Amino acid sequence: MVTQSGSSEDLKFWIGFSLVPGVGPFRIKLLLQAFGSLQRAWEATAVELSDAGIDSRTITSFDRRRNALDLDAELAKLDTQGVRALCWDDAGYPQLLREIDDPPPVLYVRGQLRPEDRTAVAVVGTRKAASMAGRWRHGWWAIWPGMVSSW
Repeated sequence: MVTQSGSSEDLKFWIGFSLVPGVGPFRIKLLLQAFGSLQRAWEATAVELSDAGIDSRTITSFDRRRNALDLDAELAKLDTQGVRALCWDDAGYPQLLREIDDPPPVLYVRGQLRPEDRTAVAVVGTRKAASMAGRWRHGWWAIWPGMVSSW
């Protein structure tokens, strides 16, 4: 099972919402404020979600994904691939990342986050960085396109 500071029961709902198009940090905050937990939000009706401030387009997207996803299978897939998922309330979630305006609700990590990674930079976006020829270097920072790959 995926190792986390929180229970896998809580984690699977964080993962579930991370897989819903249109649900990001802002909407996660709304859901947590309205329902107290993402498990309760995951089980909410369309009316309850609307009352929480979620727009109809996102509710429709959520309903489709909720009906199609097997959250336990998603956890098992991560475990099989050696990937940990860290959510905001996980002690392992990077503190500096937690402090930005809209931190990603879930980080998927393969390997270990070490103290020296505190100032690491991750580039998230396209899977094919062909338009970013070469590398970008500034002082002692180096970002190499292609270092991030899908799992």
